[in-house]
Amino acid sequence: MQLYDIIKEQNADRVFIAGMAKNAGKTSTLNHLINASALHNEKLGLTSTGRDGEPLDLVTGKAKPHIFCPEGTIIATAQSALRISTATLRDPEPTGIHTPLGEVIIAEVAHEGNMELAGPLYAKDLEYIMDRMADRGAKRIYVDGSLDRKAAALVLDKIILAVGAVVSPDLDTVVNEAATWVEQLTIPAPPPWVSLAIAKLPPCAGGLLLPDKTLSPFPFPTLLGRGHDLTSAYKQKNAWGIYLNGALGEDTFAAILSQNKLPRLVIRNSTCLFVTSSQWRQFKNRGGEIYATHPLNLLAVSANPFSPEGWEFIPEEFLGAIKDALPGVPVINPGPWVMNYY
Repeated sequence: MQLYDIIKEQNADRVFIAGMAKNAGKTSTLNHLINASALHNEKLGLTSTGRDGEPLDLVTGKAKPHIFCPEGTIIATAQSALRISTATLRDPEPTGIHTPLGEVIIAEVAHEGNMELAGPLYAKDLEYIMDRMADRGAKRIYVDGSLDRKAAALVLDKIILAVGAVVSPDLDTVVNEAATWVEQLTIPAPPPWVSLAIAKLPPCAGGLLLPDKTLSPFPFPTLLGRGHDLTSAYKQKNAWGIYLNGALGEDTFAAILSQNKLPRLVIRNSTCLFVTSSQWRQFKNRGGEIYATHPLNLLAVSANPFSPEGWEFIPEEFLGAIKDALPGVPVINPGPWVMNYY
């Protein structure tokens, strides 16, 4: 089964294509999906959370793959990005949404060509733009981005993750990092009673989930610097777990990890996680339980065995190692990779 088949089977009409590292292969994965959709005569919508499709990597100066846009595609990009695009557009629509590269406009591709996508930075703006692209006839919308740009994952729950050799020249390191990312992207929903208790909670930083299936709100307005307070309250109340309505950072997580008995944690989803890989691995190795009130749907992993830094893995071995580490997750090499490394 190919990536497009998975997307269609899941009825995923809005898909976030994310890379676990810069140059992991997300843009080539996007181009693969664009071509597949074109073969099925689908009218696409394309945008990004940030800047993608530029001809040169802004850090390394190396050439990057273009984003190819067939005729009829609905695109959303900043005005200045149009200067280096070869596609011609019709019916431009200003959005009033501004980025460092100018106002984002929505338009239809009149003649096919390459585009640089520089889309909105905030979740509410991205949601508006996707709605407008759908209004203009886009049947499937792809958003190119990375998971350190949190906007997309707040309004898109269907994700394809690009895993690339660029992460490390050591295969075991790539595999372990990929496993960590996938664990975080697939954090499950909590028991139903937890969701019901949270739904009754007024806006606040979170609270303690108690054995009687109620939720006691925190007396402080923010989680920042409150790691010790969280763990102290957890022990005093003999709580079932802790609900964190906001970011879970390294300091707070360190306080949690210092406990002999780890509390169960409930967060929105992995968009709220700002912890190190070693912290996460310690938590999981100790049997830590974590739940997401808004679980994400990881559709598949795209595996790119080439790195622009000059190393590569044997494609079959790379694909097999990633598959073995991610049971139950479709892992696909959608190559050929543009210029053999993206």
